[in-house]
Formats: sequence, structure tokens, C-alpha cells
Amino acid sequence: MRTKSGIQYTRPARPLDLADRERLADELHAAGRPSVVYVRCVTDDRYDPEAIHPELDLIVETPSTSKARSVWANWALSEGIDGTFRVQVLCPNALPAGRARRKKEDAYWADVDLDLLQLERDLAVLDADDRALGLTI
Repeated sequence: MRTKSGIQYTRPARPLDLADRERLADELHAAGRPSVVYVRCVTDDRYDPEAIHPELDLIVETPSTSKARSVWANWALSEGIDGTFRVQVLCPNALPAGRARRKKEDAYWADVDLDLLQLERDLAVLDADDRALGLTI
């Protein structure tokens, strides 16, 4: 699948471990394609660290982890998913040529409130309608 801006993304057939993510990063790097970012939906309840949702994982081809998080949120909204989710954004580094070790995987956690994002989109449409009518916002 591809976003309007050309960022390619796909759902993995199974959850990817570190070795899988590194292998994928190496393959894409060798083909001259953008970096890969793996967005893992870890929990929808920050107090229950065991609640993992592999069906919501996404692989995004982009060098930007923030863009990957945004692609995940847009994909989740398009799938009709709602609620607040804690996602882990993982960016494995490709193994540089001639090196035996790779740089550590970049990672961060983010809370994504899909309900708030949908509300902001709905309000933006209403604001655009108001502007079209010449009303001050």
C-alpha cells in the first residue's frame, strides 16, 4: 500500500523480531530503497504492558520515524480503529559495508489518540465550510 505522498507501507504476516527487522533493513538498503520503520502497537492500556496487538503492526518505508507514526495513525483511522494506543516505533539500521557491527536500533514510544485525531479532522472540515461561507473562525 502507498500513501498519497508516496510512502510505502504494509502489514507484516507475523510480528518481526530484531533479526527480522535488521534483515529487512539490510535488504532495502542494498536495493537503494528508503529506511524501514517498524511500528508495533504494544498496548491500548499503558498499565497493562502485556497487551500486545500484532494485528496492528505496520512496516513503513521512510527515513523519518515521525512520518512512520503518522502513517500508522492514518492507516488505523482508515481501518476504523478507535481509542488510544501506545506504539513503539523501531528503526533498525542497515549494516554498513565493511563493518562487522551495526548501529543500535533507534526506538521510541508514542501515545496515539485516534479519537482525538478523528475529532481534529472532523473539525477541520467544519472550519473549511465556515471559511467558504466567509465566517471568521
